[in-house]
Amino acid sequence: MQGFATPRSVPQGNFDESLPDLLAALSSEHKSLLADDESFFLSGSGFTHEASEELAALGADLSALYTRHQGIVSNNLNINSSAFALVDAAGYSHIGFWPLYIGELKFNLVISGSPRFEQQNFVDLVWILHKRYYRQKHKADSDAA
Repeated sequence: MQGFATPRSVPQGNFDESLPDLLAALSSEHKSLLADDESFFLSGSGFTHEASEELAALGADLSALYTRHQGIVSNNLNINSSAFALVDAAGYSHIGFWPLYIGELKFNLVISGSPRFEQQNFVDLVWILHKRYYRQKHKADSDAA
């Protein structure tokens, strides 16, 4: 947690134009992407478009796998994580898949190399996703009521 002397506001700018730079900063290799839980590729940086589409699908498959087996992972093994990684023989992650929840929506964040979550870019990513998807969903829900 970090405090600021002056209030901060939601990052401004075009959603689609902002995401690639935010995502690139989250990877030591500047290679990452964001997809929804149904494998729809939203944005990325550093991967080819074909690789991005396939990694989005892999992320959705891993998410479904976790959902089917979360009883053993969380209850029996007491592991409080739903992230996955492809690791080498020494146990170093080469690519990781992290779930990112915005309200009831679930996204998959795919990062090549070491993740860099401990920075403002990650906060900004969550903030703009919240602004776009969470508020949008709740406005639609209240309009329907």
